[in-house]
Amino acid sequence: MSFRQRVRSLVFACGILFALSSVRCALAAQPVLLVPPGPLILATVGISRGADLRIEVWKTQEEAVTRLVTGDAAAVVLPVTVGAAYSAKADIVLIGAFRESVFSLIVRDGVGWEDLRGREILVAQGRGTVLDSILRSVLSSYDLRPGRDVTLLYAPAPEAAALFSRGKTAIVALPEPFASLALESGGRSLDPQEAWGRMTGASARFPVGGVFAMRSALRGNPGNASLVTNAIAASTAWFAEHPEQACDLAGHAFGMPSERFRKALPRIHISFDSVEACSSDVMSLLARLYDTLSPDMAPPPAAPFYISGGDPAKP
Repeated sequence: MSFRQRVRSLVFACGILFALSSVRCALAAQPVLLVPPGPLILATVGISRGADLRIEVWKTQEEAVTRLVTGDAAAVVLPVTVGAAYSAKADIVLIGAFRESVFSLIVRDGVGWEDLRGREILVAQGRGTVLDSILRSVLSSYDLRPGRDVTLLYAPAPEAAALFSRGKTAIVALPEPFASLALESGGRSLDPQEAWGRMTGASARFPVGGVFAMRSALRGNPGNASLVTNAIAASTAWFAEHPEQACDLAGHAFGMPSERFRKALPRIHISFDSVEACSSDVMSLLARLYDTLSPDMAPPPAAPFYISGGDPAKP
């Protein structure tokens, strides 16, 4: 190779390294929104069509909170009950919430709520989530106390759905799209959110997934709250108008079969509210759950938990 060819090769290699470095810097500069592995992927995947915000799926709630507290993520989506509980340990604030109708209690053999005494229920997502808290509250309305009258076990949603499909468990509480997957092997669905609505007189479409940020991070960059919530609102609206495309994009982006999401579409209902629009309903939900589940649930957070207009200094 001649000297001129070596120079051209070196310049070309430097150009590639510069381009890769630019990509890495661009990715690093993008604020990250962490979302849970479940139906909210469909409502948030539209964000990946833009360049202002990057979405990633968290594996555990602990990972999501750690990345938020250390500044590795600008915001995280967690069950409102979980975010509220963590706010007692860190200065986490609510900046918006998803209203969802996505939960099912899948049963076999014609079992109803009143037939659950003495049974085991496998619950997805873990203890303290909205699904777990709502389920416990509904059970209490039938005079069924977990640990005394009914046994609650926990497993990740994919594992719980698989165990039900293989006949290893007869009753399982799941979010979509895993509930639809489990129903393919038989059984029927009881709606814990509808049962909660009957029990409380409240709407069954209540805030389930909260969007949380660190107050200190918002003080340093107050525009991040609006950046995140505006992107989520736009993506949720895009999902409502283009559900099939959202399924394809979610499957491609996160390595999940798009057909799994597509089959669950008739049972997935999601909307997004700003903190101003959802805070009163979140307060009411947490207060009612606390009244029912205390002392197993932490007291609801105080007013500063709900920031106003993206202003971290104004509860």
